[in-house]
Amino acid sequence: MMRPPPRSTLSSSSAASDVYKRQGLSSDIQGGANAGLDTCWYNPNHAENPGKVVPTYEIADLKELYPLVMEQEELANVGLKNRRHQC
Repeated sequence: MMRPPPRSTLSSSSAASDVYKRQGLSSDIQGGANAGLDTCWYNPNHAENPGKVVPTYEIADLKELYPLVMEQEELANVGLKNRRHQC
């Protein structure tokens, strides 16, 4: 029986690559890199990278994740269907 992927695995059928995103560096980022995935360190406090593990991406705001996992046309429509008042 296959288990569902962990919540931290992000993928989009239209994205060029999958991104494995977690807050830790040592095992999570290295594990994603070892699996051939792009990795992203969510680092809102701009902490110094304490080790030798280097993520593919480092972001301080989750909004920075959008362009990493979405196509250009999807980015252009972010939030449109949830707006109450259109101009």
